Amino acid sequence: MTAKTYDVMLSDLPLCAAIELRGARATIEQAAAAAALALPAVPNTMAERDGRRVLWLGPDHWLVLAPLADEVDLFARLDGAIGRVGSAVNLSDSFASFRLTGAEFADVLAQGTALDLDPKVFVVGTATRTALGRISALLMHYADGVDIVVDRAYAGYLRGWIDTAMGGVN
Repeated sequence: MTAKTYDVMLSDLPLCAAIELRGARATIEQAAAAAALALPAVPNTMAERDGRRVLWLGPDHWLVLAPLADEVDLFARLDGAIGRVGSAVNLSDSFASFRLTGAEFADVLAQGTALDLDPKVFVVGTATRTALGRISALLMHYADGVDIVVDRAYAGYLRGWIDTAMGGVN
């Protein structure tokens, strides 16, 4: 019996600014306004404006992803607006990001996550944390696939896991 090969493509994404925000929604709204960011209206979704994404990951937990060139100014604006009633932490060097595209991307991911990937549940705009191939991953669903963000230490492992799940050879 031969293993199925999936029609998907995995590509590396460039390093980006990644700033974790913690605080009450009102505090985050003030910080977002100071940095001209759009905030998602619903938990576990994302909002995007001018190449900057804000992911709402928990009751008081947001992650801002932006071009690396924006990192210093963006962090200064967010940190200054949050002040002492919340926190802004620069995590830019902590993550590696990948994009998995193709009609069968959900079939590949389903081999390593308990997340419901049915398109009626995992809709475009979803941004959520999950276990993927036994490691913690952040998934962001777009019309043509998904971006996957993991701790940089696990990037090689994840690439190998996805290659195997795609039907490739390690």
